[in-house]
Amino acid sequence: SPSLDIVKLLIEDNYDLLICEPNLKNYKELPLTDCDKLILNSDIIIFFVGHKEFIPYAKELSENKKYIDFCGIMNPDFI
Repeated sequence: SPSLDIVKLLIEDNYDLLICEPNLKNYKELPLTDCDKLILNSDIIIFFVGHKEFIPYAKELSENKKYIDFCGIMNPDFI
Protein backbone atom coordinates (compact mmCIF):
# COMPACT_ATOMS: atom_id res chain seq x y z
CA SER A 1 0.00 0.00 0.00
CA PRO A 2 1.19 3.57 -0.55
CA SER A 3 0.89 4.29 3.19
CA LEU A 4 3.12 1.36 4.04
CA ASP A 5 5.65 2.44 1.43
CA ILE A 6 5.83 5.94 2.96
CA VAL A 7 6.21 4.54 6.49
CA LYS A 8 9.04 2.26 5.38
CA LEU A 9 10.83 5.20 3.72
CA LEU A 10 10.52 7.27 6.90
CA ILE A 11 11.96 4.42 8.94
CA GLU A 12 14.85 4.03 6.48
CA ASP A 13 15.55 7.74 7.00
CA ASN A 14 15.70 7.11 10.78
CA TYR A 15 12.51 8.88 11.77
CA ASP A 16 11.15 7.77 15.12
CA LEU A 17 7.62 6.56 14.38
CA LEU A 18 4.64 5.35 16.34
CA ILE A 19 2.24 3.45 14.09
CA CYS A 20 -1.42 2.74 14.72
CA GLU A 21 -3.46 0.45 12.49
CA PRO A 22 -6.82 -0.25 14.15
CA ASN A 23 -7.61 -3.22 11.94
CA LEU A 24 -4.51 -5.18 13.00
CA LYS A 25 -3.42 -6.40 16.43
CA ASN A 26 0.15 -6.89 15.24
CA TYR A 27 2.13 -6.70 12.05
CA LYS A 28 5.32 -8.65 11.51
CA GLU A 29 7.12 -5.87 9.63
CA LEU A 30 6.31 -2.94 11.93
CA PRO A 31 5.64 -2.42 15.62
CA LEU A 32 2.12 -1.14 16.22
CA THR A 33 0.91 1.00 19.10
CA ASP A 34 -2.53 2.01 20.29
CA CYS A 35 -4.08 5.33 19.27
CA ASP A 36 -4.02 6.81 22.78
CA LYS A 37 -0.27 6.32 23.12
CA LEU A 38 0.30 7.64 19.61
CA ILE A 39 -1.68 10.84 20.21
CA LEU A 40 -0.05 11.45 23.59
CA ASN A 41 3.53 10.87 22.45
CA SER A 42 3.62 12.26 18.91
CA ASP A 43 4.86 15.65 17.75
CA ILE A 44 3.15 15.29 14.38
CA ILE A 45 0.25 12.99 13.53
CA ILE A 46 -0.15 11.78 9.97
CA PHE A 47 -3.50 10.44 8.83
CA PHE A 48 -3.06 8.27 5.74
CA VAL A 49 -6.40 6.45 5.97
CA GLY A 50 -9.70 7.68 7.43
CA HIS A 51 -10.48 4.65 9.57
CA LYS A 52 -13.67 5.15 11.58
CA GLU A 53 -11.65 4.34 14.72
CA PHE A 54 -9.62 7.53 14.17
CA ILE A 55 -12.64 9.86 14.11
CA PRO A 56 -12.88 10.40 17.90
CA TYR A 57 -9.18 11.26 17.98
CA ALA A 58 -9.50 13.62 15.02
CA LYS A 59 -12.29 15.46 16.85
CA GLU A 60 -10.20 15.87 20.00
CA LEU A 61 -6.84 16.93 18.57
CA SER A 62 -5.77 20.08 20.31
CA GLU A 63 -4.76 23.15 18.37
CA ASN A 64 -1.23 22.59 19.69
CA LYS A 65 -0.93 19.18 18.01
CA LYS A 66 0.41 19.28 14.47
CA TYR A 67 -1.02 16.94 11.89
CA ILE A 68 -0.88 16.07 8.21
CA ASP A 69 -4.16 14.86 6.78
CA PHE A 70 -3.94 12.85 3.56
CA CYS A 71 -7.47 11.41 3.79
CA GLY A 72 -9.65 14.37 4.82
CA ILE A 73 -10.46 13.04 8.30
CA MET A 74 -9.91 16.49 9.84
CA ASN A 75 -12.50 17.99 7.50
CA PRO A 76 -15.68 18.73 9.55
CA ASP A 77 -17.79 17.08 6.83
CA PHE A 78 -15.86 13.82 7.32
CA ILE A 79 -16.34 13.83 11.07
